[in-house]
Amino acid sequence: MAVSSQAAIIPTLPSPLTSSSTYPSPVGGASLLLAFKPTRRQTVLVIGAGLLAATRAFAALEAGFHVVVAYEESVQTGPCAELLWRVQRGELDLVVVPRGGFEELFESQRQKEGGLGLVCVTDTLVPYSGSAQAAGVRSFESAREIVDVCRRWGLPVNVADVPGLCDFTFPATHRFASPSPSSSASTSTSEHTPDTHATSLQFAITTNGRACRLASRLKRQVVLALPKDVGSAVDN
Repeated sequence: MAVSSQAAIIPTLPSPLTSSSTYPSPVGGASLLLAFKPTRRQTVLVIGAGLLAATRAFAALEAGFHVVVAYEESVQTGPCAELLWRVQRGELDLVVVPRGGFEELFESQRQKEGGLGLVCVTDTLVPYSGSAQAAGVRSFESAREIVDVCRRWGLPVNVADVPGLCDFTFPATHRFASPSPSSSASTSTSEHTPDTHATSLQFAITTNGRACRLASRLKRQVVLALPKDVGSAVDN
C-alpha cells in the first residue's frame, strides 16, 4: 500500500519515560480566554435592540468589527436611544428583520467582504422585575431556532441568559483611559464615556457563567486597586 507523503508521522517516544517528569492534568470547566482582534473587517451581528445590544455593539466597535444590529418588530418595538445615535453617526447598521428571516440575513452578511464572525442574541435577557413572557423578550424556542442556523453556518453564538445555547460568554471587562481634567480616568464597555482617551490596557474576569455579579464586583475592586493612570504606561 502506498503511503502519502503528507501522512501524519507518529514520533517514537523514549522508553522508559522518566518517572520524575510530571505535568498538570487538564481540569474541565475553564474557558479558552482570547483577546480577539479581527485581521479583516469581519461583521458582528447583534440580535436585539435594547441596552444590552448597545453594550455588545460598543464592545465590537472598539475591537474594530463592523457591527450590524438586527431586530424583529414582533419581539421589540424599536431600538434604544444609543443605537439610534450610533446609526445617525454612521457607526453601525440597523436592520429590521421579518419573523423567521434571520437565515437570509446571515447569508447576506456572509457574502460581504470580511464575512460574518460572531452572533450575539441579546433580546433573551429577562428583566429582573419581569418574566420570560415579558414584552420584548425572545422565547427560548425562537432563540434555539437562531442558534440552529448559526450552527449550520458554523458561526459562534452567544445567547444572553441562556448558557446552554452559548458557544462563548462575555467576561466582565474594563478598559483604562488616560487621565483627563475634564473626564474620568478610566472607562469600560458599559460606561460609554465619549470624552475619555481610551488606552490599549484592558482586562477581563470570568466566572464561566456561574456568577456574573461576582465577576463585576471583582472587576470594580481591581480597578480601584490600580493607579488611575496605569493605562498610560502601555501606550507610552
